[in-house]
Amino acid sequence: APKGVKGQWERAVSVHRTAYSFICVARPARRSMLWFGYDAPHGTAYLPLYAAATAGAPASYRSHAGFQSEFSTEVAWWAFNLVNQYQDLNFALINADVRKKAQEVESMAMREVSRWEAEADTALSSSSGLAAETILTDRSNSFAEARVGEWWKFAWSLFAKFGRYQVTFNESEAGNAGQTYPDWWLHSPDVGFSIWTPQGPIHGVNFTESMLSDLSRLAAVAQELQAARLEQQRLRAARFQEPMGGVAVLAFSGVLAAMLFLLNFTYKLGLKHGKLNSDDCYFAQP
Repeated sequence: APKGVKGQWERAVSVHRTAYSFICVARPARRSMLWFGYDAPHGTAYLPLYAAATAGAPASYRSHAGFQSEFSTEVAWWAFNLVNQYQDLNFALINADVRKKAQEVESMAMREVSRWEAEADTALSSSSGLAAETILTDRSNSFAEARVGEWWKFAWSLFAKFGRYQVTFNESEAGNAGQTYPDWWLHSPDVGFSIWTPQGPIHGVNFTESMLSDLSRLAAVAQELQAARLEQQRLRAARFQEPMGGVAVLAFSGVLAAMLFLLNFTYKLGLKHGKLNSDDCYFAQP
């Protein structure tokens, strides 16, 4: 928003531009855990990683095949960012599916953690602590990679289910339904959906012939200024001996003319906008 304009976009409590978030859980016996989620919290699934891991994070968590400026299916962040971006098309509708999927993944993770640690305890009774930590690292990394792959499939499924401004469940005649907009939005005069006619209402400012003429004149003045600057540079390069006053006056006159035209054009534009009211209308072209 422009500086000084106060307001707030409607959004989830969590900030949409979040790159990642996590929850640290301190636990004894070198079992401390990081529940890590890529992208904004309202559209991610938190996956468990052990603090005492014996190897690095899963490959897709540290891949350099893509960046925020370059898409790649080899980068885990993009799977979650893609879902977050798509759900913003109809947040109230799509986010319900996203949260349901996230809860399924996180519930599965909690069950798996208990199973992994029981396996690690068995190994610990017959071998060193390093063996137990290696088991936990392998299990958590494999689980994270599998869930990232599952999240990619989930992202594509959202395109199919919510694409074309429909909700598609199956291929039967009754297998889809239209996406509906809130009643307050449909009847908002700012949106204009319920009050639009071929005669209006108008939004914005219509350019008159005189305004277009002023724009053309401004373009011509800009060309004259450029020509004056080039001539001044040429004379300076040639070490011309006569005073440069004439060229300076020409340049100053051009700048002054451009400023006057710009002020006049801005005034006309503001005056035109100020005259607009709810009675103003336009006609759709055939």
